[in-house]
Amino acid sequence: LGNMLSPEGSLFNHQCAPNVAWRLGEAGDIRFIAIRDVKEEEPLCISYLVEHVPLTTRQETLEGKWRFRCECARCQGGLNQVDELLLALHPPDGTAPSVGPSDSAAKPERPAHAAAGTAAEAP
Repeated sequence: LGNMLSPEGSLFNHQCAPNVAWRLGEAGDIRFIAIRDVKEEEPLCISYLVEHVPLTTRQETLEGKWRFRCECARCQGGLNQVDELLLALHPPDGTAPSVGPSDSAAKPERPAHAAAGTAAEAP
């Protein structure tokens, strides 16, 4: 990801569960799109971050780069199931998650006839 300068984008506050997203238009212009229903007088907010990172990572990034602590509804709710899953997939220590059986797991043995490529004999 990179950074960009957008006078229009600078008018939006941040929320970790935003109601507005931005996309680049065909001409290189920035389009802001409501991604859910917005109540009257509800502020329009974008996410300054990619949204699929856990709470701790979001807080550290916002404090380090923008010098504020997010207190949106998603952050106030603490770790939810989505954040717990994200944390398991992207642990802060940088270790890769376990996504399948380990290499040390016993592998099922193939019958001798399957290994040799012959059909099993009927009893």
